[in-house]
This record gives sequence, C-alpha cells and structure tokens, in this order.
Amino acid sequence: MLRRFIAYGPSLTVLAAVLATLLLGPAAVRRLSAAKIEAVVTLAQQRLDEDDLLERLNQATRDIAAAVEPSVVFIRAVIPGRFNTVGQSTGSGWVYDDLGHIVTNNHVIAGASEVRVQFYDGRVRKASLVGVDPSTDIALLRVGDAPDTLFPARRATGLPVHQGDRVFAFGSPFGLKFSMSGGIVSGLGRNAATGPDSGSRYSNFIQTDAAINPGNSGGPLVDVNGRVIGMNTAIITSEERAAQGGEVTGISGGIGFAIPLETIESVVTQLIERGVVFKGYLGVSLSELDVSLAERLGYPYGWGVVVGSVQEGQPAERAGIQPGDIIFEIDGRPTRTVEVLRSIVSNQSPGKKVHVRFWRDGQVHEVEVTLAAARVDASGQLRVVDPFGDVEAALAREKQLTELVQNIARYGLTAWEPRKRGVLILAVRPGSEAAGAGFRPGQLIIGVDDKPVVTLEQLLDALLHKASDPAARGEELTVFLDVINPAGRTYKLPLRLQR
Repeated sequence: MLRRFIAYGPSLTVLAAVLATLLLGPAAVRRLSAAKIEAVVTLAQQRLDEDDLLERLNQATRDIAAAVEPSVVFIRAVIPGRFNTVGQSTGSGWVYDDLGHIVTNNHVIAGASEVRVQFYDGRVRKASLVGVDPSTDIALLRVGDAPDTLFPARRATGLPVHQGDRVFAFGSPFGLKFSMSGGIVSGLGRNAATGPDSGSRYSNFIQTDAAINPGNSGGPLVDVNGRVIGMNTAIITSEERAAQGGEVTGISGGIGFAIPLETIESVVTQLIERGVVFKGYLGVSLSELDVSLAERLGYPYGWGVVVGSVQEGQPAERAGIQPGDIIFEIDGRPTRTVEVLRSIVSNQSPGKKVHVRFWRDGQVHEVEVTLAAARVDASGQLRVVDPFGDVEAALAREKQLTELVQNIARYGLTAWEPRKRGVLILAVRPGSEAAGAGFRPGQLIIGVDDKPVVTLEQLLDALLHKASDPAARGEELTVFLDVINPAGRTYKLPLRLQR
C-alpha cells in the first residue's frame, strides 16, 4: 500500500497543484490586475495634480468666454408675411463700437419691420437699421444705449489668419442664447452660398469646423485672444446638397463659414460714414489657373488667376493689363484664387492705388492701378459708378439717381423690375399723370427717345443723361418711353420729369 502511494505521489501532488490553481488562480489574477490598474490610476492622478496644463487651457477658454460674451447679442426680427401674417427670424450679432452699432448678417434681418436685440445681461432694446450690403450679407444696426453700458468686441484688425489657428464661434444656435463652440480654421478663401434669399454673392470665406448652426448667423468668430476675426454666416449640411446648389444653412456638418474681418470693417465703415457701400473695381474678367497649361508655358509660380478680358476705359486697361496675363499678387498678397483676388480688390477703397504683379510672355511685370468705384445694384450686379474711383463723384451720382427715382414716382410710376428684354412696369398710381398718359402695369419699357434700353441701369442712365443735358431748358423735361403692352403692341408714352 505504501509502495502504491509512493508510486502515485508525484501525480497527486501535480493534481493538487492544478486544483489549487483552478480554485485560487482567478482571484489572484484579478487581484494582480486590480493592483496594476490602481497603480496606473494613482500615477495618472498624481501627474494631473502636478501638471496644471489642462487647467490652464480650461481657464484660457473660460477667459475667452468672459471677454467675448458681453459683446454678443441675440437678435429677433419681425417679418411681415402675406395676408397679414407675421413671421420671425432669429440670429446673432455683436457690438461693433461704443456708439451702439451692432453687426449681423443681412439675411437675419432682411424684410424685417422691427428688430430687437437682447444683450448678455438680459436687456432688450429696439434697434434701428443703419444700412445693409446684401452682396456681402452684412447688416448694420444701432441701439441708443449709453456707451458705458456697451462692450464693443475687440477686433484683430490687420492681423493675418492662418489655417490651423484655434477659433471660437459665438451665437444662439437653435435659440440656445449665448452659446460658444470651438474648433480650428480649416481653410481660407472658400466659396459658399448663404441661402437662396440672402442676396449674397460674396466668396473668400474663412472655413472652420467650430460648430455653427441656425441661429449662429451674425455671431462673431474669435481667435485665442478673444479678438474678432470674422462673422459666422453659413454652413454646409451635406456634400450632395451643396453640390446640387441647394441651401446650405441647415444643421452643422462640420463645415462652417465666416466673413473675414477685413470685409466687415470695409463695409461697416462706409455704412457709418455715408450709408452706402462702394467697392474697389479693377475691370477684368478672370478664370482659375490651369496648372498643366501653366507648366507648359513655363509659368514659375504655383498659383495665380488668368485675365480673360479687359473692360475698355477701366483701371486694368489704363494700367496696361492684357488678356492672358496671369495675376499672382496684389499689394504683396498672393492671389491664389479668383475669389481671393476679387475680395482683395473689392475691400480696397475706390481711388486707391494698388500694385499688381503679373506674368506675361515669360516675364514678371508690375503696374500701379488706381481702382474704380463700383456698387452692387438692385439686381445684384456690380456696376461702375466712377471709373477713376472718385467717391465724391460717385456719391453725387447716387444722389442724382435717388432724386430721379423719386421724380419718376411722383409722376406715378411707383414700381418696376428688370426683365430680359427691358424693364417691366409693376405699379402705376391711380389718378396720376402717368396713368393719364397711358402707363399701365404689365407694360415693358424697351427704349428712351428711340434709344434701346434693356436693363434698369440703362433706363436710369438714359433718363439721367436727358435730365442733365445742358441744352434742355425749362423746369420740366418730357421724354418719350418706348413700351410694349402684354399684347405685343408698341407705344411711345410721355414721361414728364421735374428738373
């Protein structure tokens, strides 16, 4: 028996060890694993306690919020609808100066009969409209609060914006007032629509991945020092929707756009000083650079825009710029895309001299160009108001046009709109001289004293020329408009103007 036990002894020992491991091993392994996790947690907590880097980042972000929020406002606009209905539009804005000027997007307040702004401390004030520039989607409001109750936002005037810079977007997305989101500058010089009703044809946006949603429109986009670098204006909701030309102002898809501060300051300064916005104008048509063609031509730069045509009598022609020239720099700033070049030029004051560098026939040329003065008309087209950039002359012309339109309205033609073949009469005041002369809604104006006109600008220019003709005498001037009625019959109807 003893011999048998001795023979099986080693096997029993191994079996006992295996049983002990099976019974006691999991608990030991769990204890060992827990001990390792505890050591890792303790070490991580110790490092976090010793290094306050993240807390300093938190404090910096809180400081940005504290510095910017008092400058942000929530905007509610009352929009009259059809059949005596009333709608509303909400968005954001920011205090521009201590005079009470507030900047927002034009599409936030377009068509509003009343606009109210709410400040960070809860104050609600009625705002008056100073002016708008639909082409850039910028509107300027004003409230009458005392300067010591206003907190104008700091602006990063003249400072460059770089891809990768950290930025923060402020506003009231979905009505969640005075919200803040963060991200980076994803790109520069972008092109984006701001919705079908905004009237904006602006490009050269700042692209950011900071969350921008409906209600953020008009709010400031700031840098790490809390300085405004742009204004939130649009988002892309999906690649397919944007590619199809649909509205891009739905729920954020991680791609948001902001109007650069340089454009905002140019527009707002003019709205404050004179109530209208003139833009610098070069007088060329442009296209993007074909890289493969540029390589075949030996063009040495990796960017630039190609001049397609040059308008007669405009600044580019006077400076010697020709079709086929590749413009790669204006005033030391690279013109990487058509949108960037247009933005650089339009943000300059009319009459300013800029240095344009371009490539032609293997050589680099530089010319000085005096920019013309241009303004976006009612149809959204950019038209030259003075080819030499004389703002005073442009203002005088604008005043003449305003007085002419009022003169025509007194005669009885109160509303019209441009069409492909002429200018359509929309409204004639009953009992007016215009009604007595035979003018009726639905007639199409196609000429002035046998001179064809197609656009509204051509019509106004022709009438203005007639009214300012020194050969014309007397306090009244009668011109004959060529009109076509809905049945296709042509008439000559008299338009009497007060001189």
